[in-house]
Formats: sequence, C-alpha cells, structure tokens
Amino acid sequence: MKNLPILLALRRSTSLLVLCALASLAGAQPGTVLSSQKISSSTGGFAGPLDDYDEFGTCVASLGDLNGDTLGDIVVGVDGDDDGGLECGAVWILFLATNGTVKGEAKISMTAGGFRGILAPDDYFGSAVTSLGDFDGSGTYDIAVGAWGDDGIGFNRGAVWLLGLNTDGSASAEREIADRVGGLGGVLKSGDRFGSAVAYLGDLDGDGVGELAVGAPGDDSGGVDHGAVWVLFLDSTGYVKAKAKISDLHGAFGGDLDDEDRFGSALGTLGDLDRDGVVDLAVGAPGDDDGGTDRGAVWVLFLSGDGTVKDEQKISAAYGGFGGALADYDQFGTAVTQIADHDGDTVTDVVVGAPADGDGGPLHGAIWVLFLDVDGTVRYEQKISETAGGFEGPLGDLGRFGSSLAFLDDHDRDGVGDIACGARFDNDGGAMRGAVWILFLDGTPEASAAPRFGLGINADILTNVTLPVLGQTWIAELDAAGHDPSICGIMGGDTPMGGLVLGIGEILVDFFMGNQLIFTVLPHASGVVTFQHPIPLDVSFGGFAVYTQGLVLGTPGANLSNGIDLVLGK
Repeated sequence: MKNLPILLALRRSTSLLVLCALASLAGAQPGTVLSSQKISSSTGGFAGPLDDYDEFGTCVASLGDLNGDTLGDIVVGVDGDDDGGLECGAVWILFLATNGTVKGEAKISMTAGGFRGILAPDDYFGSAVTSLGDFDGSGTYDIAVGAWGDDGIGFNRGAVWLLGLNTDGSASAEREIADRVGGLGGVLKSGDRFGSAVAYLGDLDGDGVGELAVGAPGDDSGGVDHGAVWVLFLDSTGYVKAKAKISDLHGAFGGDLDDEDRFGSALGTLGDLDRDGVVDLAVGAPGDDDGGTDRGAVWVLFLSGDGTVKDEQKISAAYGGFGGALADYDQFGTAVTQIADHDGDTVTDVVVGAPADGDGGPLHGAIWVLFLDVDGTVRYEQKISETAGGFEGPLGDLGRFGSSLAFLDDHDRDGVGDIACGARFDNDGGAMRGAVWILFLDGTPEASAAPRFGLGINADILTNVTLPVLGQTWIAELDAAGHDPSICGIMGGDTPMGGLVLGIGEILVDFFMGNQLIFTVLPHASGVVTFQHPIPLDVSFGGFAVYTQGLVLGTPGANLSNGIDLVLGK
C-alpha cells in the first residue's frame, strides 16, 4: 500500500474510465444466441404428425402457461394443413420443457381439437396467431387465429377466429370476425387478405376489454397492395363494437407507402414505447423498396387511444438508424415481435424476420434484433443467421428461417428473454413440412450500483449518483470531510476482494492482481468530490461488472472508503 499515494499522484490529471479493450472480458453480446433447439417432424420431441407442404411455423405465438406446469407454452400455425380440405389450415399447441423440447401437443383443425367452425379449402387457417390472455374470463387462455384466404363473400377477403382454450389445448369456443360477420361490417374487399397478421393490443378505450390489431396487406388504399391495419375494439364476447383503419389514406398515418409494400404483413406490440400511456405497434412491410427491391421495412406506430396514429417512425435500409446490410428480396419485416427490454436500458426492443436472406445459402433466412430508443429509432442491431449471431443452425436451402417470431419471456430461467422463430419451408421429414427454432439468447441485466462495506472500518463514504449505462456518464461522490485539502481518487477492477484490513481501512477491490478498469484522481478541499466517468458506447461491455472503491489523502492520514459494485447497463 506504500506505493498507492504515488500512483494516485502520477494520475492527478486523469479523469476517465479506462475499460480493457478486450470484448472477451464482457462475454457474448446482447441479442446473440447462446443455444438453440429445433422442433420439427424429426427432432425436438414433437410427435405431430406433419405432412408435406404443411408449413409448420407459418406463425408462432407465446401462449402463457396453459397446462399449469409453470412453463410457457406456444401456438404454431400450420396454414398448409389439409384437415377437412386442401390447405384449410390448423394450429398446434405445444407444451414445452425448459430446454425447448416438446412435452406434449394438441392440434386444432376442422377435424381435431374440438373446433366447431367451418373452414374451406385454401382458407389458410393458422396464417397468424396471437394470445389474448384470458379474454373471455373462463380461467384459461384464449387465442386469435388468422385465416387470410377466407372467401366468405369475396375472394381472399380473409377472417380472424377467436378461440377459447381448455387446459389440454383443445378449443372450448369460437367466434369468427370477417366481412359482415362478427360486427366488422362490409369494409373488406377481395384480395385484402385480412388475417395475415394479428396482435393483441390490450385495453385501449378503457372499457376493461382488450383490442385486436389485424393486418390486411392486400388492401389497396392508396395503391395496389399498399396494405392496411385494422384496430378492432371488442366487447367481452369478441364482437366488434368499433374499428379504426390505418393505411395510406386512413387513421392519421403520415408514412409514405408504395405499391406492393404489403404494410400489415406482420404485427407486434411494443408496449408503451414512448411512455404516453398508450400501447404502440410495430408493422411489417416486407415489400418496401428502400435501398433496393423488396428489402423490406418496419413501421413503429405510436398509437392514440382511438386506434389512430399519433406519430410514426420507419426502420429500413434508409431510415430509422438501422445500420444492418439488407440485400434485394430479403423481405425484412415479414415477421416482428417485441422482446421487452433486452439490453437493460428500460426501452422495449424488437426482433424482425428477413426470411429471404441468403446467409449460408439461398433463402436460408435471418432475423435482426433491434435495440430501440423511445422514438422508435435503432441504436444498434444484432443479426442472427447461419453465419452470424452465434447461431449455427444448420438451416437448409429455401427454408426461410425468420418466417415468424414470438417472444417467450425467460423460458430457460437464466434471467434473459428467449424467442421462437419459424422456418416454414424447412424440409425435415419431407418437403416443406416446416420447423420452429427455440433460441436462447444472451442479454444484459439492467444497470446497477450496489454499495459494499465489508467487515473493516472504512471512514470515508463513496456514494453512487447515476447508474453506469453504456454511452452515458457514471457519476459518484467521495466525501473527504475530516481530511486536510489534498487529493482523492476512485479505483476499480474486474474482480472484488473478500476484504484485506489495513491501517487505513479495508481493501474491497482487487485493483492490483485483476484488470484495473478505473483510476481517477481529483483534488479535494475537505468536502465532497464529484467524479464523472464516461462509459463507452460499446455493446460488448454490456452487463460487465466493475468493482470500485475510493481513497482519500490528507492529514490526519489516508483512508479507504466503502466499495460500489457496478453492472454496466445497455
């Protein structure tokens, strides 16, 4: 310890945070894949059966714990299923284990699972799905299922089915919403493909019943296949009591859509991103041509309580701060889901599918994890494909990984949320039977600062003022009261000490044997000194632990402070 005052004096002019420039110190990057589990007709414990061209993984949604085993379950759409007729469609309820394998399954179709609705060939029931929570108050979960090919009173106008579920995954009740059915009125046109995407919005109008967003990417408002989204205000029976349309011409949407953008192909709720008390919505437009043909886009819609748009932010190759490389025909925006706050900055993040991406082979597919700001722009992104993001597949040609996405919360209970990703044209067991991948992701805890005092006497007090967040300034205060004017400093390392008691107090930080990350010295005038440490905006340091302690010099002598144990957020 005799050398410590000399070291501090040599650094008298230093006021910065020095982080070791080795990304390996911080572990994996938020949004990368730690491990994965494939579910198909030949792996993952799924008993099916699946047939050729079923396209298992057309859509996927997190359901909640349906069977009461404390683990979340999922719903998977199979819109090419032929139960009851060619491509009538179906959904599978999968009961999962913590490792992502299937413990049990239940099918709902025209001939299975208690479903009493009428489906026709080419209805594509299972083209979209979302959980509604316990919508009908029955004590079990309910779901909404899209059937974009429904031809009730016009070709491919589309429909949505609201299904009550039993705990075994069978259907207990159903209600159809379609053109002139279920209160929707005669608002759809042939080719609208209403039901291509669905998302539960929660209660927008304060009547105690949640609302439903439905995509209609074939809607021609403003031009051919510009697309649209319908916000449906429901009563407790699932009947549509009011509606709002969002398109090029409706709903106060200020974005610019072009022919064949297919706005409304994917929907994902974002929570209250802008913190105005109203839930917000992400909308996929995979046919958008920013930067090149069909590269795709996602629109972040900041909603009003009446279902119209208060503001919007586009994310594409040309807008929104997205720095990823998209190629022609990647179809970014085919799928979208929120993953809550994945990097610890208190802002919801999203995952976007680009199933035509060519990493690893033609149409192998990819997904992008987007870390957002509250205005809907992208701070940084992480790609997951066969050649990026820690995921190794393997994926097959034309499999279209990223066809669908769902947030699973923390399925493996490691403190970080996980996702399910569909590959609807996967060929396990036969042509285009489809598959779903469960991806266990790395993430970053929220920034934290916890004081540590140890067993010895440390007379001086180090206090945390702000949390240590990447790209921001960590501020701490060291109280030098009781010392004559001199210098004081904060030291920090990547490892703590159990405590070594010396005459000047107890050492709580191993800043000699470990990696020294912080070493800042300032003069003091027998009072409180403020230290400001800029934290680099380098995502490889997210979640890294830094252990800090202060030292004050000046008559009557040197004293160590308590420690503060930091975790870098973002």
